[in-house]
Amino acid sequence: MKEQLKFTPEPAASFRVEYLNARGMEIHNAMAQMGFSFRHSEATPDESEVHFEGDSHKGDGTKIKITITKGENYKSPAEIAKEKEAEEESE
Repeated sequence: MKEQLKFTPEPAASFRVEYLNARGMEIHNAMAQMGFSFRHSEATPDESEVHFEGDSHKGDGTKIKITITKGENYKSPAEIAKEKEAEEESE
């Protein structure tokens, strides 16, 4: 039997990448469950916030805007993975 390769994405290296790319689909799905169509996403130039915008499925002009603000002590998944690896090596 031939072994199948499994794709494992690298941990997101930044706040922008984590929320616009890695977790973006979760946010799109949540918006859809609430009755909105995804329209646009962006990060602020300093990458301290990411915004997701959408329009109501009802076509009545209702809009949604989700803002995620980077916390003061935020660490990217890549940084957390490096710290965990370093801890495991030191044990």
